[in-house]
Amino acid sequence: YLIAVALTVVVTTKETWIISAVAVGTAGLAISRPRAELRSLYEQRSHIVLGLLLAYLASLAVYSACFTWFNGIVQAGLAIPQWLGRGVGDTGHFKPFYYYIGPVIAHSEPWLLVALGCGIMFEASRFLTKGKAAFAAPESADDRAVRFLLIWSLLSIIIYSSIPYKTPWLVINLTYPLTLLTAMLLEKLWKLLPTVAIVNLVIVFVLSLGSTAMLNYSVLPFALASDSPLHTRPYGRENPFSYVHTSQGMRDFIEDLERYFEKAPSARVLMAVNAYWPLPYYLRAHSKQLAYLNTSDLSLWSATYDVLVAERPVVWFDTHFVMKEYRFSDVEEARVFFLRPEAKGLPRCFTF
Repeated sequence: YLIAVALTVVVTTKETWIISAVAVGTAGLAISRPRAELRSLYEQRSHIVLGLLLAYLASLAVYSACFTWFNGIVQAGLAIPQWLGRGVGDTGHFKPFYYYIGPVIAHSEPWLLVALGCGIMFEASRFLTKGKAAFAAPESADDRAVRFLLIWSLLSIIIYSSIPYKTPWLVINLTYPLTLLTAMLLEKLWKLLPTVAIVNLVIVFVLSLGSTAMLNYSVLPFALASDSPLHTRPYGRENPFSYVHTSQGMRDFIEDLERYFEKAPSARVLMAVNAYWPLPYYLRAHSKQLAYLNTSDLSLWSATYDVLVAERPVVWFDTHFVMKEYRFSDVEEARVFFLRPEAKGLPRCFTF
């Protein structure tokens, strides 16, 4: 029943649940005793069927909005092949094989890679001392936990790294089992050498806080150096954490809009483009002045909004507005129409 609950949660939250299921399932098989497990499964077959049925019904309830929108179930099924196709087709997100373990984990949580190496050496030592007998499930619960977490971590790293499509947030699916593995190894070290374990725990704790501060609070005095690419270049190839949507054109638009807000603090902005992310984040300080509506008929809204952000093919003329084009990203070009400040009796803020 716990597996059924876990399955429901992952299936209804992320299409990458298939990778997690493969990694966790394989890790589970690596610590199982086949005969005993099969006998136990057979004895509990009614519970297994009921658990899977409950998981299936719960998933259907989520995707169909409590059985009121059955097309959602169809869309849920289509999401998987769409995601698989995006994994090898969306070149804007393509990054090298070592992206997760190199630029991401090595920069933010390098101790996890140390734990991974220790886990591999721990398993290797078991095989060297026990030979073929080491392939069987370990007797100790701690040893089984180490093997389970190690295989889960390794498979996650290999599978996610093999897919060309990569995004920074997917690294959580790698760091989660790695963090559990780190904790398990510290637990084993605590039992063997308590003093050494305490020292290692303090080191990991200090490094965690330092890394978090450096990567998330760059205004602190001990943050990234001024010549760091992460500090001076918030987007593009020079920043390994940059997401594909952010471009220089989007940054230019934000700067122009901020200057506009300085002259017209109460200005309202209509985002009428298909792909506007991450503008809601960059303009979060003005969230109450922003609206989002995919439309090409700007005449309907020109009396309500001071700035109209439209798709590049949109052609619209109004003498009260001045137009400038921006390239927001690789997939979005926009035409932005600014209401001339002098039309509202305000001083001119800039010219194009």
